[in-house]
Amino acid sequence: MLNDLLFLALGFELILLCNSGLTLAQIPQLNRPLAAQLMLKSSLPLTLILLSGILLLIAVVDSTRLTDIHSYLNTISPRPGASGNHSLSALGILLTLLGCVFRMGAIPIHFQQQALRTEIPCWISTTTLLIPLTAGLSFLILIGSQIGVVESALLEQIFYYCALITLTVSSGLLLVEKQLRGLFDLLLIQTTGVFLALLSAVCWRWRHASENPESGSILQAIQEYAPELLFSYLTLAGLAFLIDALAQQGTKIRTPEQLRGLFADQRLAGIAAVLLLLTLAGFPALAVFRLKWQTLILLLEIHQPSMTGTMATLHAGYLGLAVVVAISSALTAFVCIRILIQVCLAQPLTRHRQRSHRGMLIACYCCLIGSLIFSVKVMLNIQGG
Repeated sequence: MLNDLLFLALGFELILLCNSGLTLAQIPQLNRPLAAQLMLKSSLPLTLILLSGILLLIAVVDSTRLTDIHSYLNTISPRPGASGNHSLSALGILLTLLGCVFRMGAIPIHFQQQALRTEIPCWISTTTLLIPLTAGLSFLILIGSQIGVVESALLEQIFYYCALITLTVSSGLLLVEKQLRGLFDLLLIQTTGVFLALLSAVCWRWRHASENPESGSILQAIQEYAPELLFSYLTLAGLAFLIDALAQQGTKIRTPEQLRGLFADQRLAGIAAVLLLLTLAGFPALAVFRLKWQTLILLLEIHQPSMTGTMATLHAGYLGLAVVVAISSALTAFVCIRILIQVCLAQPLTRHRQRSHRGMLIACYCCLIGSLIFSVKVMLNIQGG
């Protein structure tokens, strides 16, 4: 079933529909009609773009199986007289992948829904963004692993521009966002943008370095880098659990200023907050740092032939994308360090806080321990290798 394009698309939309239902269930009943209307307005056009690309691709190939689509593209690609069919199939791939990137929320075009989600627990708010991002990336990788053999240049360009837009928009919003849940959402989107940049670099490297390409080559390459992404997501989930654990009855933590003096007031929770924020800030050897470092290395390894001599030069487009990744990483570090200063150095807002929610704290500690174990394991593997 994972080889069927229509099944994958319907499964993806079903996951997003269930995710929207989970979000609406947490919104107060008075605000649900407005929230449902906003969700419909923001998601319906994107769903139509996605389905249009899929239907166009199926109509051109006359099959829903990814292996048949791969064989068709491999057949018409070298044929001089097949430019019309090739253009239609390329348009179908373009609409499918762009529709998926927008639909999964990697580009924050529906950030106006944040005002309606203020009463949702932070961990549920983070989860309802994490689910479509993970599902969308899985959809992209499954599609790319089949059609990338023939259309790797198209995949490379789509991932490149999506990463560029995602990182630029999320970095701009990160500078003006004041709410903690909004910051967490933008950090999730920004991490996804870094991974999209990595996907583009992998497609370029695979297209130029593979002498005997196979349909699983892209999938195998992505499996090498996916753990860093998943543990980066886990770190953000741990912070969301921590925020809900510290929320008092009738008082929710909405801004970084409400975390003032947490380290002095609740030492164990403060240590967890410091370690999670250091991981997100990109402290060396931790999961987020490894994801961004590997992405920058891959981007800077991309060269183009020189027009004046035989020595290759850095690819100007990918050099620009590497600069965007570096700037967005610096902004992330700035935001995390600013929250760290509030946690460690500022005076507590109130003394004698109520006891934290034990279940949320346990979930936070599990996320933290998982991220640290992964980082230690990777460091040991590097030293052993």
